[in-house]
Amino acid sequence: MRSGIASGTQIAVLVFAVLLLAVPLSSWLAGILEVRAAVHRDLLGRLVGFAAGALLIVSIAPLRRAAAAELAKPVPADRRAEILAAIVLRLILALGVSGAIAWWIWATEGNAALAFRTRRDPVQELAYAFSPEGMFFFLVLGGIVAPLVEELVFRGFLYRAWERSWGWFPSMVAVSIVFGLYHPNFANSFVASVLFVCVLRRTGTLWGPIVVHAAGNALLWFPFAGQLVFPSADRAAGDITNWGLQLACFLALVTALPFYVWMARDERPSTAHA
Repeated sequence: MRSGIASGTQIAVLVFAVLLLAVPLSSWLAGILEVRAAVHRDLLGRLVGFAAGALLIVSIAPLRRAAAAELAKPVPADRRAEILAAIVLRLILALGVSGAIAWWIWATEGNAALAFRTRRDPVQELAYAFSPEGMFFFLVLGGIVAPLVEELVFRGFLYRAWERSWGWFPSMVAVSIVFGLYHPNFANSFVASVLFVCVLRRTGTLWGPIVVHAAGNALLWFPFAGQLVFPSADRAAGDITNWGLQLACFLALVTALPFYVWMARDERPSTAHA
């Protein structure tokens, strides 16, 4: 750490150290609390990970000061419409990644594999979405806790640390790889991270990606746009022609996202760090 500022490597190691330590800690807590169901154990593990991350931010003085500085910058009035557009783009990107994966499975393995690997039970998913743990996972953790903690760590700390050494574009790619590895769905998380970095640069405040991240997670709750990630239940998922919406979103992904990255090449002055 130099001049009270952690390097990108130090922050990356710290992120994954917290993640690894959260696994045995959550397992120990699950045993103490007699948590048996897999879905509850997963929820507990994520909660422990976020709590550990928040504790580190609060307890380490340089990180605490950096977090306060990032969160002190409000969203400019002339960028609010862009944030709304970025939220819509976040949903399109999520569906687009789904379409890209479906197309790849269909092209390499055929209809049967596509149907098998994307099958789902919408009744069961809806029941989980409205269960206490489902609502807590998507609306509290996904809609509030995760966007705040993850944006501070990945865009506020890690991206900024690498940006000082490598420049914005390599840093965007690097932090998006790390962000993807941190999540179970690498492709979706990588694409989302690229969008979040662009929103940060375009709005001049970390609140921009926090809002887009939070709204996107909440809107991808199954009762909302989450049910559009796969074809509707009355259509055969193995037939690639039933993936029209997702494939159209994939075309939007490969055109709109590069254009937005190009737009983000000129950073809003208030985001620049010395």
